[in-house]
Amino acid sequence: MSFHKLNRWALTRLTGYERKSNQLQGQLGLIPDWQHRYLTESLLSEIWLTWCLFSRHLIHKSLRGSSTRDNQRIPPRPGDNTWKTIGHQSSRASKAQNHQSPTPADFLMRWEPTWGDISSIIKIINALSPANKNQLLTAYGLPFEGPKHLQQVRNCAAYKTIENLQSLRSKFALTYDLPPMATPSEVAWSLRIGTPDIAIHLWLSELKTIADVATSTY
Repeated sequence: MSFHKLNRWALTRLTGYERKSNQLQGQLGLIPDWQHRYLTESLLSEIWLTWCLFSRHLIHKSLRGSSTRDNQRIPPRPGDNTWKTIGHQSSRASKAQNHQSPTPADFLMRWEPTWGDISSIIKIINALSPANKNQLLTAYGLPFEGPKHLQQVRNCAAYKTIENLQSLRSKFALTYDLPPMATPSEVAWSLRIGTPDIAIHLWLSELKTIADVATSTY
């Protein structure tokens, strides 16, 4: 799959989530709160999984060789570029460990890094150094908070401990217009302070921009 196809896949999925979020926004106050919360949390999980899968494909294809959307050829990295080796090296790099250690024969996909985590991805790009390293660092280094905020809200929705909820409210109180006891789903539908931007819509827009920049050229 070329970067053109990868970006088109990501754009199609993220645009579909935008339509779903618009539909859910229109249902605020029209369906029971619990139902709207469940649907919102499910949507957040879908968005996050798609973002992780996009980043995984992007790194794998960058290391194995591909072509950008402006038809520039990305040469493969010399050496072993099997999925197990890339997964093992990426996992080590994301933890700032020596990524050159031998790949375990029984390496499993569940041991791979959190592919959607921006800080992990930047460590992986720097350590594994694909030929399009500079373009990837430009894309993942954009001054966006959306991917990180999506990750934090989605994780809090999955693990609703008192500590996680308090941390979420404290972190986001200066960024989004939140009610005092905001739930993860309420954060997703809140406005960024001083703007008309709804959080979940802003996050989706930023994910699309990162994908666009990452796949555009070499």
